[in-house]
Order: sequence, then C-alpha cells, then structure tokens
Amino acid sequence: RTVSTSDTTSCRCPCCSSPSLRLEMLPLSFAEIDQAQRMSRYDRGDNGADFAIRAPPGKRMHVELSTDRGAAPDCSSFYDPASPRTGKWSDEEVAFRDEMVPHFVEGSLPLSDGLKLIEFLSNTLKSKPSRLTKKMKHAKLSTRHFHLDSGFIRSDERARELSRLEQSFVNSISDPVERSEIKF
Repeated sequence: RTVSTSDTTSCRCPCCSSPSLRLEMLPLSFAEIDQAQRMSRYDRGDNGADFAIRAPPGKRMHVELSTDRGAAPDCSSFYDPASPRTGKWSDEEVAFRDEMVPHFVEGSLPLSDGLKLIEFLSNTLKSKPSRLTKKMKHAKLSTRHFHLDSGFIRSDERARELSRLEQSFVNSISDPVERSEIKF
C-alpha cells in the first residue's frame, strides 16, 4: 500500500506495516529457489502451519515467517542490503580479496579509470571500508587508483582461479538473500 507524505512517497512493509521508502527485488537462481522450498518443507512443524528459516548463531537472519496473524514479525531481523558486511573475515573472503588486488593493480579488470582500491573492494565484498582498512593496514587502500591496461585477465588459468575463488566466497555466505546480493 502506498502512502503519501509531505514530500515523499513511501510504502508499508507487508509484514509489520512500518513505513518503507523502497522495495528491493533480488534475482535468485532456480537452484536457490529450489533450496528455499526444500528448507521450508524441512523446517515446517508437525501441522505444517508454521515454519522458520533460521540462521546459524552469530549470522544475520533473513526471514522468519509464521501463520500466526496476531503477531507481527520483527523487521530488525531481516537482512538489509544497505547494511555492509561486518565482523570476522571468512577464509574464502580473504582468498578472494587477496586474488582481486593484483588484478586491480595490473589494470586487468573491466573497471573505470580512477576508481580507488578501497571503493572497489568495499563494493565487491559488500564490506565496510573501515573493516577493510583494519584488515589491510599497509595496503594503501585510499591512495591506490585503478588504471585500465587490458581490462581483462589474459591468462585463462588466472581467470579461472579468480572465478573459482569468487564462487567459493559466494557459497560461503549462509543467508540466501545476502548471497544473491553479492552475486548481483
């Protein structure tokens, strides 16, 4: 339902009816849709009325659904794509990041000239810049700028390795919406 305010138009969250300024739709692969359906069947209670997809402890939660019409879900537990990744680095994330930096420095990625390394890594990994500077103290993240050379990785082997590490990083993310956001 759309609600007009003094200078903006906002929507209401279909779950909790709180005001919302936008709705984001993220693409899912058929495999991810199938997995979500399997998870919902697995987590369904004995009567089939309630189900929940729960994140492991310490991970961000995506959705908790219930057929209980009296209780509105807590929207603070939903994954927010505008919220960058924080916390501990996974081994897959570190390996992918470490493989991207040399390609950035060589100019072998399809990026625009002048892009800062910290902006590139922050956007690619959906991570807070402060998280990057803390982990990479001596990398000169804010002073390194991209300069286009070829715009592609010349070595098939290096290109395959970068793709493999990217896929490994994406697969290491437990939240299906967060995983889709990073893939997109």
